[in-house]
Amino acid sequence: MITPTRFHSLLLALALSTGFLNAATPAPAPTPPRTAAPEAAPGSTPLDQLPLILITATRQPQPWIEAPVSSSIVPREELSERQIATLPDALREVPGVMIQKTSIGQGSPFIRGFTGFRNLFLIDGIRLNNSVFREGPNQYWNTVDPFGLDRIEVIRGEGSVLYGTDAIGGTVQALTRAALPEDAAAGESFLDGRALYRFGSASRSHFGRIETRFGEGEAWGLHLGVTAKTFGDTRAAGLGRLPKTGYDEWDGDAKLTLRLSEPWRLTLAWQGVNQDDAWRTHRTVFARTWEGTSPGTERIHRFDQERQLAYGTLEGTDLTGWLDRIRFTLSWHRQAEDRERVQADQRRDLEGFDVATWGATVDAETPLAWGPLSWGAAFYQDNVNSYRINSVVGLPGASSAIQGPVADDSTYRLFDLYLQQKLTPTDPIDILFGLRFSHAEADAGKAADPITGQRIGIRDSWDTVVGSARFLWRVQDRERLNLFGGVSQGFRAPNLSDLTRFDIARSSELEIPSPGLDPERFLTFELGARSQSGPLTFQGALFYTRIDDLIVRQPTGTVIDGNTAVRKRNASEGYVWGFEAAAEAQIHRDWAVFAQLAWNDGEADAYPTSSTRSAVEPLSRMLPLSGELGIRFERGKFWAELYALGAAEQDRLNSSDRADSQRIPPGGTPGYVTLNVRGGWRATEQLDLQLALENLTDTEYRVHGSGQNEPGFGATVTAALRF
Repeated sequence: MITPTRFHSLLLALALSTGFLNAATPAPAPTPPRTAAPEAAPGSTPLDQLPLILITATRQPQPWIEAPVSSSIVPREELSERQIATLPDALREVPGVMIQKTSIGQGSPFIRGFTGFRNLFLIDGIRLNNSVFREGPNQYWNTVDPFGLDRIEVIRGEGSVLYGTDAIGGTVQALTRAALPEDAAAGESFLDGRALYRFGSASRSHFGRIETRFGEGEAWGLHLGVTAKTFGDTRAAGLGRLPKTGYDEWDGDAKLTLRLSEPWRLTLAWQGVNQDDAWRTHRTVFARTWEGTSPGTERIHRFDQERQLAYGTLEGTDLTGWLDRIRFTLSWHRQAEDRERVQADQRRDLEGFDVATWGATVDAETPLAWGPLSWGAAFYQDNVNSYRINSVVGLPGASSAIQGPVADDSTYRLFDLYLQQKLTPTDPIDILFGLRFSHAEADAGKAADPITGQRIGIRDSWDTVVGSARFLWRVQDRERLNLFGGVSQGFRAPNLSDLTRFDIARSSELEIPSPGLDPERFLTFELGARSQSGPLTFQGALFYTRIDDLIVRQPTGTVIDGNTAVRKRNASEGYVWGFEAAAEAQIHRDWAVFAQLAWNDGEADAYPTSSTRSAVEPLSRMLPLSGELGIRFERGKFWAELYALGAAEQDRLNSSDRADSQRIPPGGTPGYVTLNVRGGWRATEQLDLQLALENLTDTEYRVHGSGQNEPGFGATVTAALRF
């Protein structure tokens, strides 16, 4: 755990290191060129002057204006200006994304109606998702440190053809910072860096970051960074300090880039995250009631998280012959979780898992006479260990269970092949056809039978083929108006969490092992428009997703430890549809206005009672009508924004939402509007200062489905020193 003394010692060390390096460096390095966000979210100069490059949409760099999907980019400058501390919060102002927070350390974005393992997260092209990700909101995106990112790309809608299982609601890719050999002329050495300190009054939080990059032009570059975070207890309007809502975190990252020859580059990277004492507060007696919500009964419910990723990538570009580019990646990814729970009757359980994922991928592009062909393959294997130790507080002795939250001594494999062909039948129209084959197999070595309590094993495998057809129509090339759309199939293969989970699910539900499942299937239709003409930038999209064979929790009619036992089944069909739109207009040389609006709705078969009879109900935790409206002033070294964020009341609830009384108030989650202001000043060539005043009216509110309220009025201040 990071104690205040240790944290302040770290800050002192950072400051001394910065002073030493600053004294040793005669002049600051130039600021890297800016990369803009497509919706021109705050922080941009006129968008038609900026290089809007997107990678994730088609697996190859292309102008954002020509992406055939609804997409957004959150660049490094926006992460800085918004003073982002957690990855989920980095997506808070992305159109169509709702950030549900079970607690401050357990944010889970909803994209087009889906969250958890129905959204895919990538880090430099490597899957964060693994086979232990559970149904509903989870905390694993929070294990990615935004301070070490260059930008985040968000693709709304299905991405299964290009990225495989789980890419249903959206695909989000975090691209990490690097020191590139082309950052300096050939043979010229470079060295620069940044030290940052941030304080947030609403949660009495302290953040420190120091990073540096150095190398030799056209030869090599090394980026190093370390982050320390201490989140205090949040102060919510009308409720005061919310106990047990803070936690501590350490992060580190390193990336070495080598230019082997003109077309070939080798990248070696590592990153690590450690989080201590992140409480699931709403399940405990420390929860504060709000608008009729119920506090929990548990005395302790807290998590420790650890994640490490190491990978090597060999990439060739501008090749000749039958290959234009190719990229090979080998990766090792470890994710570990430990949870302690003490119930009201003093029963205590310690449980967790440790997942080591080995990955190998190849992605390439072949130029053909009728258009470029993108193709590739991927292999991932999860090696999973889990544990559970039961005891009673104050009494001697403890017992070990057969499994933890998922089956112990298990493996899970994914093998995929994909291709995507781009055609240009006429000059203004591009058509993309894609196809993917996926093989998944699970071998659960040690699972517990919920009836007999005996050890069982579960083996299963699934083969899936999905396709997509998309288009881009340049309607008015001079004014840069493009239409895009298409139809895409998606899928999600059952994972170890579906098959073997024996753990708390929603409030008062216990999920038990569920063999015999099939893949979920989805079919999405999308139509959108994008314009980048003069002072105006706009993007909007309509979508409809058909849901088949959805794996849902079905009551078994039994009660275990006071919780209703539920088992997974392919027992639901339904749909979700909605829209998202965003725009920015430069109304004056120094002034710009920006806005966004989004809404989702849907229905599916559900099981509102302990019987096996289903009923059609709204999908859980749908995004209510939500939006943002703001104005920005920027001149010289100073910028400022005044903006409002809001959401309408969400009273379309299903039976599970209504039963989730710890998180969702009776009758639904009230709507809200918050007024906020933020700004920045480049005080010197080396020092940047930023200030944000959030929730100026001290409004009481929570995001729909969350386990705690958002902060009341608070100030966040950042000082960043470049050297």
